Amino acid sequence: MLLLISDANILLDMELGDLLASMFSLEYQFIVPDVLYAEELEAQHAHLLDLGLQTMPLSARGVARVEELSRLYVKPGRNDLFTIALAEEKRCSLLTGDGALPEPLCAGCKTTGGDCLGLSQNNG
Repeated sequence: MLLLISDANILLDMELGDLLASMFSLEYQFIVPDVLYAEELEAQHAHLLDLGLQTMPLSARGVARVEELSRLYVKPGRNDLFTIALAEEKRCSLLTGDGALPEPLCAGCKTTGGDCLGLSQNNG
């Protein structure tokens, strides 16, 4: 099963569109960093785990990568950086609803064997 690291935006947009059941029926495993889940999803969206969402911690090296990225890029939030670092660490694609991610951040996913798949209101 193909792994996809997701940010919270994607999951919330899918929920608003009543597409979660369809999303989780696909041949993908959707994962979020455990920190992102605890801070952004757990309180009001814990049911996502019942649908198949998985959480995953970052290694110490991944956390160091988040710190490095936060010094290089001011705009993305800390949890966005956690998703990027996890996608790099697991060598899989990042699914993001944040159209504001700088291209060099997405390039990091590509160099580790993944991709940066974006959905935003500005896309076609």
